[in-house]
Amino acid sequence: SGVTVADTLRATLEGTAGAWENHGAALRSLVENWHAIPELLQIWQGNVDRWVEVISGRIDADRAAGLAPAGIDSRKLAAGLIWNGQQFFYLGTLGVDPRIPTIKDAVEAMYPMWLGAIYGHGPAAQCRLSPPPARTRTS
Repeated sequence: SGVTVADTLRATLEGTAGAWENHGAALRSLVENWHAIPELLQIWQGNVDRWVEVISGRIDADRAAGLAPAGIDSRKLAAGLIWNGQQFFYLGTLGVDPRIPTIKDAVEAMYPMWLGAIYGHGPAAQCRLSPPPARTRTS
């Protein structure tokens, strides 16, 4: 067997959810204040920029491999998904919206959105990923 792109996406969202569960108060404070405090803006935007690069790189690689359809610029798509995700995780930590009362519910809502936005609605999301190449250590 192997890991599907859908499995990897869910694991990524669940990993991010874990960070929001463990550090929700600090992350909410960043979300609530980054626009007003230049140092927080730099921290938050740097984090968003790093994730945009990671996710858009994956989108580009999956498009090149035929696993994801062509579409909107991958960096715009990744940025939109990340900013959207920020709001879902924020809400999930507060429990103020009965439709998204927990972080788990935030992941359940985001997962099909991310899957559809990146991979469409075809069978590509169930494609198996090749294992990553072994890394060699250099001194």
